[in-house]
Amino acid sequence: MKKLSLLFLCLFATVLLQAQTATAPSTGDGSSGNPYRIATLDNLYWIAASDAVVPSPNRAARWDAYYIQTANIYASGTSSWFSGAGWPMIGYLNDYPGDYLAFSGSYNGQGHTIDGLYINLPSTIFVGPFGFTWAATIKNLGLTNVSITGYDQVGGLIGSTQEYDIVDSCYVTGSVTANYVQNGCGGLIGFTNDATVSNCYSSCTVVGIDGSGSGEGTGGLIGMNYGNVYRCYSAGSVSGHNKTGGLIGASYSGSSNFIVENCYSTCLVSSSGNYVGGLIGIMGNGAVNNCYFAGSVSGISNVGGLIGTNGTDGSSGTNGTDGTSGTSGSSGTDGTSVPSVPFVPE
Repeated sequence: MKKLSLLFLCLFATVLLQAQTATAPSTGDGSSGNPYRIATLDNLYWIAASDAVVPSPNRAARWDAYYIQTANIYASGTSSWFSGAGWPMIGYLNDYPGDYLAFSGSYNGQGHTIDGLYINLPSTIFVGPFGFTWAATIKNLGLTNVSITGYDQVGGLIGSTQEYDIVDSCYVTGSVTANYVQNGCGGLIGFTNDATVSNCYSSCTVVGIDGSGSGEGTGGLIGMNYGNVYRCYSAGSVSGHNKTGGLIGASYSGSSNFIVENCYSTCLVSSSGNYVGGLIGIMGNGAVNNCYFAGSVSGISNVGGLIGTNGTDGSSGTNGTDGTSGTSGSSGTDGTSVPSVPFVPE
């Protein structure tokens, strides 16, 4: 009987240790002048939790507030949350314009990290620690040893941005996988729309699985990009189907003429499809300035050491160079040499 009681207590304690608990920050009111202070995983979950768990302030208010992180957070325990689904994400889009709620606040990591965050949502779109953002600012934050799996628009930091987002001085390490990539899978961000990403890097294993024969947009940093990218780099490996790149899978601009500038990639890039680049898989109506690639790249066709192909009205990079030109491909945009000392975003 004593042995059974002891076993029960051990099992009960294990359940308690694995259970998610939402704890309100001890200081701050969520304003720009007095942001909430996030110091623990319980504090972090307080932001993400449903209204049933944290009724006041409600989730809409929590996702429109200001936060600063005051300590490193260890999140490996999230692998046991919600029957193995893991971290519940901050911001979601199930159906636009009906069922969505974006994170539109500000999160300043202050140079701290979140380690071991786990998400396993293989049938869900817009997947990342921040699933869906709109006019948000996320800066000075490191996500280390992430394990993130989603369906499409999957990122190590953000699944998808909508408009006017600012992502600055952030980085991600670990693994990011999209099980049916159509609109982006990236080490940092899956899909950007009118965002500015600067001083960021990723060092991840990024996998964009093609489920339809037309899967596109897998990148070491950003899967599919409609925005400006400055002073960023990517390392690790990237594998995808169409439109795969070491830094960005596909980068488009419309009439906005977005710029990718002062960036580089050292990724191992492999593709089972077309439009594959060491830096960018396909570029349309934008500019690539002072960028280079120093890894290896392979694909079926339209493979380039820097850019796989320029799309409609696309402009090739200026002062762009690459270390290893494309293999098994054609019509790629290659450079000539690698700067002797890689630059690092400040």
